[in-house]
Amino acid sequence: MRKLISFCSSDAHEDHDKTTEPIPKRHLKTYTLNGIGGPSNSPKSNAKFQNSSHTIRLDLPKYMGGADSAPQPVEHLLSALVGCTHATALFVARNMKPSIIIDRIEFELTATRDNRGAVKLPIVPNKMDTPAGVVPSRVQCVSGTVLVLVADGEVINDDQLKMLREQTELRCPVANMMISSGCDMTNVIWVTR
Repeated sequence: MRKLISFCSSDAHEDHDKTTEPIPKRHLKTYTLNGIGGPSNSPKSNAKFQNSSHTIRLDLPKYMGGADSAPQPVEHLLSALVGCTHATALFVARNMKPSIIIDRIEFELTATRDNRGAVKLPIVPNKMDTPAGVVPSRVQCVSGTVLVLVADGEVINDDQLKMLREQTELRCPVANMMISSGCDMTNVIWVTR
């Protein structure tokens, strides 16, 4: 049996020492899926989640050999960032003292990555010092605005908005993963009106 290990950090925005404390089973949330990817001439793929029975369809743009019939994988990552940030912000807002009743959150985000990290040739086994190896293939930057609109009669002050943003970024698994990969999200500005 494999031992699950937690790599904990007190601050997701800084490099940190990794610990090897096991995660107690009662705290684990597991996601199980089955995925199928098509052949080179039809690079569509599906992922079906066992926990919820939902299926996600993915494709590539036509210029990359796909049919452009579904969002590409990075677009799914960014929609996961929006959905996870939204769900986490609602949880944080409900549990702040005093609590904040959010009417809705609107996202206008732009993500940037250097495509050479994914498609640069030649592909050479075990050679990270090749041109493809020096350019990370991750999303390198996300910028834009997160507009938090509160329910009628509610007010959110600057300190509450700052706490909502900070606690959401620390608690959102997708944002955490992206920030830990080196993605710069410091230009995502949270505002209200």
